[in-house]
Amino acid sequence: MLSFNTVNTLRNQCLISLALLSGFSSLNVAAESVPILKLPIERAVLMALESNLSLQIQRLQPEIVLTFEQLEAARFDTVLSADLSANETSQLQLSQATSSQFELEAESYSSSIGLTRTFSTGTTISAEISDTSNSSNRTPDQQQVRVGLTLTQALLKGFGPEVNMAGIQQARIDTQISRYELQGFAESLVGDVEQRYWDLVLALQKQQIFKQALEVAEQQRDVVLKRIEVGLLAETERPSAEAEVARRYQGLLEARFEAKRLRLQLIGFITNGSEQDWITIIEPSTMIGSSDYDSESVNEHIALAKQLRAELKEAELRESRGDLEVVQTRNALLPKLDFFISYGKSGYADSFSNATKNIDEDSFDASVGLSFQMPIGNRAAKSANKAATTSAEQMKLSLKNLLHLVQLDVRVAYSELQLAQQKIIAVAVTRKLHLEALRAENEKFKVGRATTVDVSLAQRDLLHVQLDELDARIKLKKAAIRLYQLEGSLLKRRGLSVSG
Repeated sequence: MLSFNTVNTLRNQCLISLALLSGFSSLNVAAESVPILKLPIERAVLMALESNLSLQIQRLQPEIVLTFEQLEAARFDTVLSADLSANETSQLQLSQATSSQFELEAESYSSSIGLTRTFSTGTTISAEISDTSNSSNRTPDQQQVRVGLTLTQALLKGFGPEVNMAGIQQARIDTQISRYELQGFAESLVGDVEQRYWDLVLALQKQQIFKQALEVAEQQRDVVLKRIEVGLLAETERPSAEAEVARRYQGLLEARFEAKRLRLQLIGFITNGSEQDWITIIEPSTMIGSSDYDSESVNEHIALAKQLRAELKEAELRESRGDLEVVQTRNALLPKLDFFISYGKSGYADSFSNATKNIDEDSFDASVGLSFQMPIGNRAAKSANKAATTSAEQMKLSLKNLLHLVQLDVRVAYSELQLAQQKIIAVAVTRKLHLEALRAENEKFKVGRATTVDVSLAQRDLLHVQLDELDARIKLKKAAIRLYQLEGSLLKRRGLSVSG
């Protein structure tokens, strides 16, 4: 049997444990001020968007992916090329006319500069200016300057903008996908913050309810003890009264532990986790109030999900990306057949300036032709095309399946929200009935028609109903958050956007 002193000892131990759990003892409170943050839910969301490290990491992803888009576009940049070389020869040669040996000493210098540009049509144009200088002890010095232009056009593999621009389009799609991934991540973060915020509000409200229930249990115990002292009640009534007080201490302790856990989780979402952050006491300032849920039909929520859900947008883009992959691999099945034409004008003289002047003469060089290349069997291209075609079909089925799952998610979340709405009404009625039952048991106890156990049970039933009502109101808010998150409208409803 628990004595009054035993209960007081238990209470003191609980309070000491709570102080240690909070990270400071009563001695530390006087020596060190603990920061208190009065936090409305809107500020909690903004703090998370500004300080959450995971979101900061995710924000960099679109910038990284954008560089691949620029890399693909660089394929069509103009390329500047230049060459410079010098050669020197010294050797003995045999004269065919006199059959005597002679020493040949020769020097040659060459340089060239050119521009090459590839176009999305599969056309490559190159322009080049070259200079070659030859001098030896057997022949007069000679300078050659040539200006040339070469055009190459792909006729099969690599022909047309549809194929050559596919890589850039895929990179652009990847950039859009990364932005939708960021949107989904931000939406998930905001949803988690709001859910955890209301969980903390619930835990703190439960803490208050348990505290009030403890005060009621202590008052009830004091009445029982006085009546035992004057002989109005038997000694057997003492254990149940003291046990009820002990249970209320236990409930209060658990509520405070839960509030501590949720406070740490919320701090983890909305800060970068400095030492000062971890010891901050968060006091939510947004009251539960009535739900801000606007009555909408389930079909309206599904329509919003089809329009806004980030995962659906990603899947649609991946399907488009897969179609572009099929275009590329199908083109790769074709043999390489290129048409080329080259034309040049050259000038010859004993110096660079004279050779340049002689370019205007009638001499020229030109070539035209076809170049063909194809691997026998072409197994690599066939395998790549098969993989791309199958993957594209898989993506189409994935999009269809995702649309089905999104509708399922929205319908289930909508049902849970409706249940939460109905439960609030039902629990409110139940609370009123249990309040009347407790009043009746108290009146019976005053006139000796009810025992301490009867009153304790009535108090316990009312406590549970109060907790159920509070839990139902929080569940309604969380159900609305969950529904908005699943339909992809949470950021929009909160006036937020990824770009901002």
